[in-house]
Amino acid sequence: MGRRAFPLVLAGFFAVALVAGVILLVRPSCSCAPVPRPSAVDMAPTTAPAPPASPASIALAATLSVHPLGGEEAPAVGTAFRDAATGLIVTTAHVVGDAEAVVLADRAGRRAEARVVARDAIKDIAALTGGPDGPGIAVAPEDRLAPGDEVLAVGAPLGLGHSVTRGIVSALGREIDARSPYPAIQHDAALNPGSSGGPLVDRAGRAVGLNAAMPDGFRRHVGIGYAIPGSVVARFLADVAAGRPVGTRTVGLVARSIEGDLARALGNPVGSGVLVEEIAPGEAADRAGLRAGDVIVGAAGRKVGRAFDLTLAFDAAGIDRPVPLTVRRAGSELMLDLPPAPPSAVAPFAALTPDGRAAPIAAGRPDAAGLGLAFASSGSELAEPDAGTPAAAAGIRAGDAVLAVGTDPVASAEEARARVAARPAATAVLLLRGADGSTRYVLVDPARGPGDGIGARGNVRPRDSIGF
Repeated sequence: MGRRAFPLVLAGFFAVALVAGVILLVRPSCSCAPVPRPSAVDMAPTTAPAPPASPASIALAATLSVHPLGGEEAPAVGTAFRDAATGLIVTTAHVVGDAEAVVLADRAGRRAEARVVARDAIKDIAALTGGPDGPGIAVAPEDRLAPGDEVLAVGAPLGLGHSVTRGIVSALGREIDARSPYPAIQHDAALNPGSSGGPLVDRAGRAVGLNAAMPDGFRRHVGIGYAIPGSVVARFLADVAAGRPVGTRTVGLVARSIEGDLARALGNPVGSGVLVEEIAPGEAADRAGLRAGDVIVGAAGRKVGRAFDLTLAFDAAGIDRPVPLTVRRAGSELMLDLPPAPPSAVAPFAALTPDGRAAPIAAGRPDAAGLGLAFASSGSELAEPDAGTPAAAAGIRAGDAVLAVGTDPVASAEEARARVAARPAATAVLLLRGADGSTRYVLVDPARGPGDGIGARGNVRPRDSIGF
């Protein structure tokens, strides 16, 4: 081996030794236990947690279609859903009508009979027990809703079974009926006949409303649906579950808000109270001492400016407690107590005059303002007015008798003429008793001619008269 080869051999020797040392350093000692092989269980893939149920699936599981008794294949007439808190089933009162029992079907097609245990036709809510077993949905107040929030409507529209439509909240606090004691939720999730009684569901899968109405069936008002607020539904169900009385008190009066032509003719500001038009004898209003011509300006400590305010006050007070009323009568203010009244059908209205008598105006003479008010020879009743006169345009009929001018009762012909002459506006507001005994208000407007909005109750719009 030459001199040049020696350094190379020495370098190779050192290289081999270095590699061997590294191997010894990283190699485990023989005293260590062997690494166990993974088992089949360890090698199995990890199961991911189930995703949370969607709002639609929660609502569909709790929703039931409503069918009449008698016939396995009877189509659905509406929808209902189970409340998670009470276990009761809720729907609208108009879906069950007067039925004592119905058949409920779930999404899987299972059917079972259910019994109607409570209903309130004015609120349009009914509670049932029975039906097929299944989960419920939480009924929540609507206080977190805002216009633009997404909502789902679940129901059985047109007999198609469980369906879901989507929309947004269009508005809150809609007054759709002055007799309904709640401001409704307006939304644009599609509703059709059969949708009534289904839940209106928010993004959290809660029932924040009970779908109840469309403005005009399903013919014209596309994209407008109304739901009873969840807070109203929850209160009703909680009262039923606790055995508390439910329902809307029967007061026994017809009244109207003071607005429009009526307000101008009376000389009263709009929203200045609710004008009592008719009283049902023997009902709570009669027992409280209310009279036709009174103006209710307060109830249960609340200001009453319009009929809807009176509705809310009655509902808040409950049906089993008296309601103090503040009433304006003939320029004076007095307090009356409306007694408790159980829910019942509204009694047929009959006449109740302020003093039990009709006030005649001089027979055969028109009134001092020339409104065409002519009176029968007896002096106690109005005669048929001449065609084309303001009295004829007001819908005054033969046999009507004047009981009050504005809100002031009249007791004589002279007093009636004086009241008409001193009215605050050109239009006269008269409380009349009809030949059939009913009482009503009419506007005798010198600017109106025949055919200008004459209705069954005169030219004060009949739809403005609210029965309580």
